[in-house]
Amino acid sequence: MTYNRENHPCVGFIMENASAALSHMEKELVEDFGELCNNHYLYIGDEGKRLLYKCKRCGGYILAQCYELYGDDEDEYFVDYFPVTCVEEAKDLNLRFDGYQIKEHFVGKYITLDNYMNAHWGVSSISDA
Repeated sequence: MTYNRENHPCVGFIMENASAALSHMEKELVEDFGELCNNHYLYIGDEGKRLLYKCKRCGGYILAQCYELYGDDEDEYFVDYFPVTCVEEAKDLNLRFDGYQIKEHFVGKYITLDNYMNAHWGVSSISDA
């Protein structure tokens, strides 16, 4: 990936360690996409939404999918962070993919922050072309 353009993903996504990448991301909200787009939910589970951030450190973009799973004793919270180059790319992903589909069809690596605040790399190589 080239990061000398005006529109680029956060450089945290090229780091080897997911926790270090997440620590790099100093997020500033660009747009709250809410829960629904194109008649599908923008999250997994029982409640959630998608947000677009711009990293204050590198100027790159981050699409966040936040969601909650209701449990019998306590709820679980997760966040998936996807690298995007611009607002238009984030909007396109919202139009095309619901909460489950984005994780299946996203080409490349993304970060999942689990209920215990541990960051992990997620990778999908399925292309919908």
